Amino acid sequence: MNRIYADYAATSPLCPAARDLMVSLLGIAGNPSSPHLEGQLARDIIEKARIQVAEAIHAEPEEIFFMSGGSEANAAVLGQWTEIQASPIEHSSVLANPRAKTGRITVDHHGIVQPFTAPCACVMLVNNEVGTIQPIEDLAAGDGHNEGVTRWLHVDAVQAVGHIPVDVQALGADTLALSGHKFGAPQGVGVLYISKRINRNFFRPLIPGGGQERGVRSGTENVLGIAAMGAAIQWASQHMEEHRCHIQPLRDKLIDGLTAIRGAELTGHCTRRAPGIASFVFSGIEGAALVGALNEDGIAASAGSACSAGKLRPSHVLLAMGYTPEQAIGALRLSIGWNTTEAEVDAVIRAVRRRVRELRRG
Repeated sequence: MNRIYADYAATSPLCPAARDLMVSLLGIAGNPSSPHLEGQLARDIIEKARIQVAEAIHAEPEEIFFMSGGSEANAAVLGQWTEIQASPIEHSSVLANPRAKTGRITVDHHGIVQPFTAPCACVMLVNNEVGTIQPIEDLAAGDGHNEGVTRWLHVDAVQAVGHIPVDVQALGADTLALSGHKFGAPQGVGVLYISKRINRNFFRPLIPGGGQERGVRSGTENVLGIAAMGAAIQWASQHMEEHRCHIQPLRDKLIDGLTAIRGAELTGHCTRRAPGIASFVFSGIEGAALVGALNEDGIAASAGSACSAGKLRPSHVLLAMGYTPEQAIGALRLSIGWNTTEAEVDAVIRAVRRRVRELRRG
């Protein structure tokens, strides 16, 4: 059976640029903190990737710090505060942190964060479950960030980087998290951007030790993963418009095909949406059962965030958006990418229609 992968938002396939570079670097042995030639060659590889990441998000290389992924980057920022305000639709790596407090920041039925005022805040740029793109620039200006009312704005851009243009200067972000495996790099490598406006002398590292990454994150760097992430983010940036023109019409075809099902509703904003994410709720079924049935059909999909897979409970994102628990339990997220074909989308639509009918009869 030829399987269809429709879960890019959980993790993307390794892109050609990252794969080829990883193969070419498999013999690299030096520790980038070592002074000898092998160590310096490894250091040069890391610094090249740092430049590639910085260019992709319009930052400066000295503002880029390598981490194990988006969850660690989020945790590193939350660790700087005794309390930080978070939107109720943030990733679990934020909401599970006891320092993250909700209540002051709200969202509407489309998942758009409403204007707020807070001394420090965390808002994701693209929601990982419903794909809604937040107006971060407006929020940063609206809460007085530029006038100093908000001392710190952290942006979780894990689902955004590599898929939509991300400019940290335009966003007004003080810190920003990204994760390589969402745009074609291997799993286990990510970035924390820290604006040069932040005094890093007072930044408390989540992982202390040898002082790597200029004291922000200790531990020997993942040279191979970092190099591959640099190649992947450059590749994704160079092909972003080409990929959007390919992916977005396929996403819209999914939306048209599945919202035609009785009792189906698109979740998230209809236009302010990531190019590859289409999310739905179906009345009368459980999303987890639908995902399992689609897996039997050779289709990889999700009932929401991969971090919540297998948990039969309503999505906190949908509940915050005003859906009832009964509605939220019927969630399905389909996310497609650069090598998804129209034939695969047609097959997904047919399979979802058939499986929804079967589950409702069952």
